[in-house]
Amino acid sequence: MSQRMNADTTVTEELTSQHRLHWGSVMMIWAGSIIAVPSILVGQQLVSMLNLLLALLAGLLGYGLVALIATLQGAQAADLGRPTVVNAQPSFGKGGANYMFSFIVAIALIGWFGIQAGVAGTSFQSLLALVGIHLKLWLATVIISLAMLLSAIYGFQAMKKLNIIATPLLIIVLGYATFSALHHVNLTGLWAYHPKGHLDFASGVSIVFGSLIVGGVIAGDFTRYNRRRLDVVKSSFIGIVPFGVILVAVGSFLTITAPSGSADIIAILVAHIPIPAVALITLILATWTTNVSNAYSAGIALVNGLRLSGTKRPLVTAIAGILGTILAVVGILNYFATFLSLLTALITPMAGVMIADYWLLNKGRSHGYMEQVASKWVGMTAWLIGSIPGILALFPKLLPAVITSSSVVMSLLGVVGLFIAMIVYLALRGGKNYATNY
Repeated sequence: MSQRMNADTTVTEELTSQHRLHWGSVMMIWAGSIIAVPSILVGQQLVSMLNLLLALLAGLLGYGLVALIATLQGAQAADLGRPTVVNAQPSFGKGGANYMFSFIVAIALIGWFGIQAGVAGTSFQSLLALVGIHLKLWLATVIISLAMLLSAIYGFQAMKKLNIIATPLLIIVLGYATFSALHHVNLTGLWAYHPKGHLDFASGVSIVFGSLIVGGVIAGDFTRYNRRRLDVVKSSFIGIVPFGVILVAVGSFLTITAPSGSADIIAILVAHIPIPAVALITLILATWTTNVSNAYSAGIALVNGLRLSGTKRPLVTAIAGILGTILAVVGILNYFATFLSLLTALITPMAGVMIADYWLLNKGRSHGYMEQVASKWVGMTAWLIGSIPGILALFPKLLPAVITSSSVVMSLLGVVGLFIAMIVYLALRGGKNYATNY
């Protein structure tokens, strides 16, 4: 096995220069992660309650915010050559990073794997039925989940190759389906579309932000392969924003042009792809390129949390994927909206603490940074306080009427947690430049 392939068993140690890759490789990982059925569902959800222009703008702003966080988190990882859960040690203390941070991230990613597997299983079952093959939903979900796990087990190099092949194909097929849907539509009428539901713009941005914030926080798992900070900026913004907005547009166009009463975005998409086999391959790849990242990063988080050797990453990745598959089979997809809200509440403030520590207090200096270990209680306290607004948003009855009466305020509660965690961390640290043992 080559040295580059061995890099996938390097979890807690710094990647050397020979393991670093062209920024385009990381950009393709981002693009493949976004080109997925859930991203199309985000577009459908937005345009069902916002007009087309506002839906696209919500996608632009929401994905732009995620790209900004991914750049800050990712540039730190490129500097240090380590994944996010390891880079969190100076901010949360070794105990906080190894246990609290790692396990929360792992649980979130296993949940995301379950969500994606559920979508893929449903699609796989429906599409196989078109050619006369009828499987139970749980069996279809298990089969496609195990297929997706293979790439994650082999690691980053396999993921890179998968995305280089799959992403262009997905763009072509989705582009064809969208063009087919728009072919007989009056473009003036498309822009004049009025949704049946109602949603304020801030809530739309929050939906987009929540759909990918976990990826933004753990961006370092992939951007550690970048050679320099500028490469992180390019791979993050080019890989996230354009492709994210395109998928919002695809979901929006397919929803607007769908026959009255049609709500199944998968069926709508398949209807515009004339060859069922092509539709099947497209949907499999769309989920595969995304879910492989979830399983891969979950494996990294669990290896760090369980204090295992990096050589155990493939095995732990497989276990994480199996757990996610079980969640899919028992129906985690039914709790999709609540799960997204919980992720926003718990994951976002973690990035706030890390950004405050590395970029504001330590001025982005990588030399000697990993040897600095703060008290775990400082980072954890800031994280917990930053999580409160987003958690309360899930239980509006606990909030005063002046807050719940504003849909804008309610939608932003989870997002502001990042800034609250950042401010609290800076205050508790007293503006000290370097972490100390206290």
